[in-house]
Amino acid sequence: MTNSLYALILAGGTGTRLWPRSRKGLPKQLLPLVSTRTMLQETVDRIRAIIPPERILVATNDAYLQTVRGQLPHVPRENILRESDPRGTAPSIGLGALQIARRDPDAVMLSLHADHFIRDAVGFRRALVHAGKIAARGFLVTLGIQPSHPETGYGYIQRGELLDTLGAQRVFRVARFVEKPNVETATRFIASGKYFWNSGIFAWQVSTLFEEFARYLPTLSAQLNAIGMGWKKKQSRAAIDRVWKKSRRRRLMWGLWKNLRAW
Repeated sequence: MTNSLYALILAGGTGTRLWPRSRKGLPKQLLPLVSTRTMLQETVDRIRAIIPPERILVATNDAYLQTVRGQLPHVPRENILRESDPRGTAPSIGLGALQIARRDPDAVMLSLHADHFIRDAVGFRRALVHAGKIAARGFLVTLGIQPSHPETGYGYIQRGELLDTLGAQRVFRVARFVEKPNVETATRFIASGKYFWNSGIFAWQVSTLFEEFARYLPTLSAQLNAIGMGWKKKQSRAAIDRVWKKSRRRRLMWGLWKNLRAW
């Protein structure tokens, strides 16, 4: 099923958490922090074994557009999506989904961040393919990370009932998301064995995502539809930017969390 897989890499953040090494003009995803390759380049390299460059899209903002293009010469220029103004994860993912749907309305989309360090690339790719298989059944999928200690800087996912097993990979329904608990709560989560760190990595069919946007984020859904129509009618960039800037800054999780399924 990898022939239907597309990836959107979110690469527009300002990297404030790693200041002063990461600065607004050159944030962490555009820096070589863990190897001689930048974190964005590492992210693309990590998935190229299952997704070719022509099906990899990158969302960034005006300030980083030329740098991203320079770092990813093998990714088609039209796959580097320009955001005129940062609006958060939900609008960014919606913008990428619009572009993917224009190419393949039945596509399964992976949403990744450009600043993750992942040691086991082979295992990670296997998890992505499994996530794609579940997403192709109409689920919204999120990858959870087995926690090693009570970290207070991460969000957590409480697992629900077992949904399926793919090889050694167990798939659970999501019971709830918890955002950055205090150390006592995080310690309790770890002891229960029922919580994962929230990776912010997702998989879904683009058609399913648009259905959920229409149901739970109707204003954003209407704005994305307007942008899609603008592209179809070849409206000016300025006209499309005006619609984009009206979208609210919104994090994806809190709009759709009741429908997400966790690993």
